[in-house]
Amino acid sequence: MPVKMTGAQFKAFLATEWGPDAYWEDTEILKNGEEVDEGRDSDPTYYADTDTVTILGGTIIPDQSQPPSLIEYVDAVKFARKWLKAQSTVTLVVEVPREHAEWFASGIKGMGVNKEFAKIVERIG
Repeated sequence: MPVKMTGAQFKAFLATEWGPDAYWEDTEILKNGEEVDEGRDSDPTYYADTDTVTILGGTIIPDQSQPPSLIEYVDAVKFARKWLKAQSTVTLVVEVPREHAEWFASGIKGMGVNKEFAKIVERIG
């Protein structure tokens, strides 16, 4: 079963330490429904925060320091799903017309969110 995330989440996922000299191969990734070339699958500059990224398949090789017979290959979809569940925050990407940005930011603050989040909204708005 594929796993979906935002471009912002995917870039954070790519920045995660997977293991010594870890890499992935045979990836099947969609960016906004279009297949991503294998050469660009790990390039964080290729993804906008607002993109929808879907991992359909692939294998993560987490530790190349082991002899080949001892390497445990990890399913990329399961790994990504587990990574998403382990995150203490949720990434929301919202596009708001410029003329409604102030209204949107005040609505978020009015919901009683913490001050740190409200400051972020002010900078964005």
